[in-house]
Amino acid sequence: MICAAPFCSRCGAASGVPRLCQDHSSYEIYEGMARVYGTFDPVHVEFLRGCLEQEGLHPFVYSRKASSIHIGGPEYTGFMSSGDSPRVIVNEFKLLVPCIEALRAKALVEELERPPESRPAQE
Repeated sequence: MICAAPFCSRCGAASGVPRLCQDHSSYEIYEGMARVYGTFDPVHVEFLRGCLEQEGLHPFVYSRKASSIHIGGPEYTGFMSSGDSPRVIVNEFKLLVPCIEALRAKALVEELERPPESRPAQE
């Protein structure tokens, strides 16, 4: 789903489950969208969303923080929704993009997250 690498007919049989190659098996997939970044800071995730939009990508911010159970509560709870894997943090703001845009979006986010002194000089 991320890099569109083909699977053999035996391994890639239709099962209704998103297929990820070995190199990209760590991506979280939600309704055809891949998580490229996560944070507890809503301002920062909105900044990154805007940057990705300026680059022509189609980002979406997903969060369950709107629930009244989390207002004023801790950033992390033991609550796990049906279908969530143990590695998913419930209160995280997730920056998602369509799977086909995941590699480009991840590279852009990583560039934006690098400290200014480690970025290449612009002419």
